[in-house]
Amino acid sequence: MRSNRIGVSLLWSALALFSSVSHAADGADLVKITKSSPSGSVTLKRGSKVKFNVTVEYTLGSAEKGAVNLLLQDQNNRPLGSELSVVKKGKGSVTLEKEISIPADAKAISVFTPLMVEGAKQSMTVDAKMYPVE
Repeated sequence: MRSNRIGVSLLWSALALFSSVSHAADGADLVKITKSSPSGSVTLKRGSKVKFNVTVEYTLGSAEKGAVNLLLQDQNNRPLGSELSVVKKGKGSVTLEKEISIPADAKAISVFTPLMVEGAKQSMTVDAKMYPVE
């Protein structure tokens, strides 16, 4: 649990710098959201509880192990929840799930799925989705 918090803290800092999805330039590592719930066309309601279920395909080639994260945040990059799955070198798929309450002041919820490589301090391999909130 402690290492999860440390990794998530580093990822929040790194992801706050990104305004769009970025993939590793060398192609060794890749992460892609292949399925998500709620669907991308849904507008979320303030004050409601929402369960995010995201399936991610990954390729990890630059290290023996890493982690795929599900990070949820609002339009101000405020952390709302996270889940983590440790992965091994190669190709695979993971499904991550997290339920959160949509804050009363939220205008949008972003879902990030960075692939964190063992030993790295930040991730340049990330996919993302955004949900409007009313």
